[in-house]
Amino acid sequence: MVPTQKATTHLEQPTASESASQFLPEPTPKSAIWPALVLFLMSPLIAEVLLGATRLTKIGGLILVAPFYGCGVLLIRELVRRRTTSWWPVVLLGAAYMLVEEGLALQTLFNPNFVNAAKLGGRWLGVNFVLTQWELGYHIVWSICIPIAITELLFPARRTQPWLGRLGVSVCAIVFALAALALGAAFRRMIMPGFHAPSLHLLITAGLACVFALSALTWPRAKASTNSAQTPAPRRTPPWWLVGILAAIWGTSLFGLFVIPASIKPNNTVTIFMVAQVGFTAVLVWRLKILSTNNPGWTDAHRWALVFGPVLVSSSFGVVAVTADSRIDQIGVASFAIVTLTTLLILARRGARSVTR
Repeated sequence: MVPTQKATTHLEQPTASESASQFLPEPTPKSAIWPALVLFLMSPLIAEVLLGATRLTKIGGLILVAPFYGCGVLLIRELVRRRTTSWWPVVLLGAAYMLVEEGLALQTLFNPNFVNAAKLGGRWLGVNFVLTQWELGYHIVWSICIPIAITELLFPARRTQPWLGRLGVSVCAIVFALAALALGAAFRRMIMPGFHAPSLHLLITAGLACVFALSALTWPRAKASTNSAQTPAPRRTPPWWLVGILAAIWGTSLFGLFVIPASIKPNNTVTIFMVAQVGFTAVLVWRLKILSTNNPGWTDAHRWALVFGPVLVSSSFGVVAVTADSRIDQIGVASFAIVTLTTLLILARRGARSVTR
């Protein structure tokens, strides 16, 4: 159960000093270090290792990747949970995170040779738009939202609380910035040497990242309801396994951008597939928002299922496509995926049983 906040009727705007104090509250108890540590490790494992982007045979790459992903997701969660329990600011900061990594540090949004991005279609004005759409969805969901969701489900008593104090947030911000510089330098030197994105593209990317970040950080603070004693009536809710299937279908639609028929990739027809995927995303998010808001029937089993579906898709893609050239790496991703997915399924079923008792 999500801890409820005390009801309040204090609606006055805080002063500048009060606002700063609320935005960075006092350090949390030492026991909060465990969820913070789990989240730090969860993001690179879900986003990089399960996909096969960081391979078993090159696992040393996590030395650079883990600080960037781990500190990035920790920073995002801490900044958001100090203001609200809403997921919209997380999504906005996830978009900013993607622009920092793929646009500024690695510059893959503009490099036509990265994963043969030019051949994916949708390249206009020096931007790989098909790849950009995939990377936007991937980083928001797999790099940020899924690791946060899993960790908050594992530590339900601290689900809505900050896990770091002022010093921890400051350290995360510094390490994240340094890791971005190091990761970008290493990537452009060893993996994609010789490519440098146009200055105008980088400037626009930085501006967009700032817009997303400011939108998230100015998101209205959560207000406790004065009718907290009233429990809303449960609404008709689909079974948790159906939610997992829908989430997997959505994940498949995103990864499907990589398998658009070659006959239409050079043409503007590719935009039909891109717009269709965005439309499907919008409809699914809209329905999930309706189902999950103030609905006691929406349980942790549904939340685990939302995690399970996309992880199943990404790990399957990692085995079939990303690591197809290495049997050892395929076995590594497959083994890790089996353990992860089995654990998620067990937790989802346990959550469903606890509701029916």
